[in-house]
Amino acid sequence: MSKFAKFFISVFILAAFLFASAGPAFAAGERSITLISAGVVPGKGVVFTFQVKGDFDSFGGTVRVGGQDFYLACNFRDDGVLSCTMNQGGGKYAGQMAQVSLNGYAFSAVIRPGTYCYSVYDYEFGNPSVWEFIGTHCQDNSAENGGIIEFYNDYGYDDWYDYMYMDPSILPCVDFGAGFYYPSCPSNPT
Repeated sequence: MSKFAKFFISVFILAAFLFASAGPAFAAGERSITLISAGVVPGKGVVFTFQVKGDFDSFGGTVRVGGQDFYLACNFRDDGVLSCTMNQGGGKYAGQMAQVSLNGYAFSAVIRPGTYCYSVYDYEFGNPSVWEFIGTHCQDNSAENGGIIEFYNDYGYDDWYDYMYMDPSILPCVDFGAGFYYPSCPSNPT
């Protein structure tokens, strides 16, 4: 065998060993985290969602918003998206810029307000008289007892009316739980 052939085989074997040992290192470098959304989720608080590529042992991070730091608790959803919830809720920070750090990746995002949806009821007089579901009202903030909305009632009235958010403890004739109701009890509740 010639010197050139021996040299070529030696270089080939050395290159093969280098690529074999470097392969896992290259694969580990194919990791990334991409921020998908940041927003308030009613009943949960501020939630950040991420698309994750590659293998990570665990996830940990922090959020800085409104001059305060918060920790993130992260879990994968059924659809494979990483969902991280800010501790201590944080719904009051809707509309503010958040600085997020997750596993060494840095992101900035404005926290979107959440959407809260409630049933709207009107009283249908008849025999028997009953509360009737007439639609759903959604808003950016959670409703408070006594809060008023204007809602279009096209179930026999064909006009806009005021409806008040209340629960059975506020209005004794309410029997569907908290929601927006025409703000008075009928004179003959059933």
